[in-house]
Amino acid sequence: MKKTPPNEIFQVIDETLLSHDNKLSISLLCNIAGVSRAGYYHWKNNEEIRYYKEIKDQEDFNIILN
Repeated sequence: MKKTPPNEIFQVIDETLLSHDNKLSISLLCNIAGVSRAGYYHWKNNEEIRYYKEIKDQEDFNIILN
């Protein structure tokens, strides 16, 4: 069986937390998903870094293609 990458799990947790009818805590969601709260917070705090890295990677890819 294929294991779900933590970043995908953290994304689902984040989407759940942002839903207007959510009543579950971060602790409970992380516990259910089998990931640490610290890992979730680390992922969440590095959101901007991931965004800029993706832009840079796309720019580099475009340079390679041209």
